[in-house]
Parts: sequence; C-alpha cells; structure tokens
Amino acid sequence: MESLSEGGDWGLTNWRAYLQLEGFFRMTRTEETIQISLSRSQALALFEWLTKQDDSDTFKYDHEAEQRIVWKLQSQLESTLVEPFCEDYLSILELARVKVAGE
Repeated sequence: MESLSEGGDWGLTNWRAYLQLEGFFRMTRTEETIQISLSRSQALALFEWLTKQDDSDTFKYDHEAEQRIVWKLQSQLESTLVEPFCEDYLSILELARVKVAGE
C-alpha cells in the first residue's frame, strides 16, 4: 500500500484499510449476530404481545423487514416455549405478566 505522503490515488478500499489499521473504526463485511436474554416470564409476555399485534388489523409495519423480524421472533419463541401449548396457558401467562410488571 502506498503511503499518504506519496500522494497517489488511494481509493476507498485503501482508505478503509488505513483507517482500520490506525484503529479509527472497525468494519466487518459480515452481518454480526446478537443475542437478547429474556426471562421465561418476559419471553411469554413478549410472545403473547407479538402474536396479538401480528393478528391485529390495526398494527401496521412501516417496512416488510419489520414484519419478517416479528415473524422470526414469534417463530423462535414458539419453538422454545412450551407454555403456549399448555391447557392452563392463560393462567401461566397472567402469572408471567404479573411477575414482569413487578420487576
């Protein structure tokens, strides 16, 4: 890589490499995965809210990406939680809501 003092045409790629080397910023070319931690009670309350919002005609998404994210969250919660399939789900959900509200 030619130096700044040589006055050559650096281009965007060289500038990014230089700035990364100097520690000005970190850039990755891959999408990072993040993890969100929820208690079981929080997950139940969130799952129920997401399900109600998605089933509602009044809930509007600004972009298709938002709807896809909601569906993915619902799917992941549904595959993790067994409570929504229990006979006494409404009681379990109410206890979870009370617990979360008191946190």
